[in-house]
Amino acid sequence: MNHPSRKKIIISWLLETFYLFLQLISLPLYIPLPKFIKGKRGTIVIITDLVTSPLLYLLLRYYFVKEGYNLYFFYCYNPFIDLKQHSKKLSQFLLKIPTNKLTIIGHGAGGLLPLALPDEARKKIQRLITLDTPFWGTQVYNYLKFIKSFNDILPRSEYLLSYKMNALLYEEFYPFIAWQDEWIFPENLLKFGQGRDIILDIPGRLNLILHPENVQTLVQFFNQFFTVKLPLPEPHQIANTQLINPPIEKEQTNTILNNKTKKKKSKKTKSRKK
Repeated sequence: MNHPSRKKIIISWLLETFYLFLQLISLPLYIPLPKFIKGKRGTIVIITDLVTSPLLYLLLRYYFVKEGYNLYFFYCYNPFIDLKQHSKKLSQFLLKIPTNKLTIIGHGAGGLLPLALPDEARKKIQRLITLDTPFWGTQVYNYLKFIKSFNDILPRSEYLLSYKMNALLYEEFYPFIAWQDEWIFPENLLKFGQGRDIILDIPGRLNLILHPENVQTLVQFFNQFFTVKLPLPEPHQIANTQLINPPIEKEQTNTILNNKTKKKKSKKTKSRKK
């Protein structure tokens, strides 16, 4: 991937700083979005990041609803519950969804929850897509070990050692990462590895869900898996078209062809006489 321009890096970090400010303001204002929005295309389950307000996912929600996807939200907000408990709640949530072949989008630590799912819930998932998920942990929360979820995403935590490679159990696994992430330190922990990482050239974890360029890239990536099904015409519509343009019978077509040939012959004879 080409190195992003200096101008793009500066603007992206300024936007990321603004989004972080919004995140801090919205911490006491937990306002969940509707957990289900019906559409006509594939079914997507978005798992939010820890301590990230649902309101910050409005742009992502808008674009996927606009494209006609069935959309579910699972909120991984509370950091005082360990990731194993969050994963159990996710399992119960997925089993209530009536369809199979689900696509999961896990943002940040939310992408770690599907790794600990029991087989019954995991088999409902066809595609796992993660956005800056710390599979190898991060040292940013070293001084917050007393908070259960933050302890689970430290390097070499029991949760990560037990489940991080379970991402490979899914039929399709696509880890998206930002060019840089302020929450994953050191930087070499950002990539999943094995040549799987899809790198977006805009830095910042919140930019992954709030920068229009990133969101449009994600939607275009999804559209390759879900084609739009055109509705079949209703029987009364077919009948109306037949009344407007009635089918031509064989006898009528023969008479039309004969008339055309007669006209051509008459033109030829006239030209010869002249």
